[in-house]
Amino acid sequence: MCPEARALWDDLQREFVIDDEAGRLLLLSACESLHQLRAAEKVIEKDGMTQTGRDGTVRRHPAVSIGRDARNGMLQALRLLRLEPEPSPPRRLGRGPSAGGGVRT
Repeated sequence: MCPEARALWDDLQREFVIDDEAGRLLLLSACESLHQLRAAEKVIEKDGMTQTGRDGTVRRHPAVSIGRDARNGMLQALRLLRLEPEPSPPRRLGRGPSAGGGVRT
């Protein structure tokens, strides 16, 4: 397990004391998924998000799907533990007055 995944395990165990078997398996799943996500990110950083096939077609690198699935697995395991990450504050959409939008006088 990568250091970040191990730190997640230690932090959540320290804060919430997950001591039942099902809870530990879910936490392990979240940590393993985080490890897979970070490994996929390293591959993508090295190889890029796409690959060119022998026939010249550009395709998504397999690590992109692996990373997406790992992230989803981690988030699902955390949700089942009722440890969902805090939602981000809402972002304002649109161009706004500084970008030339807004009310004209």
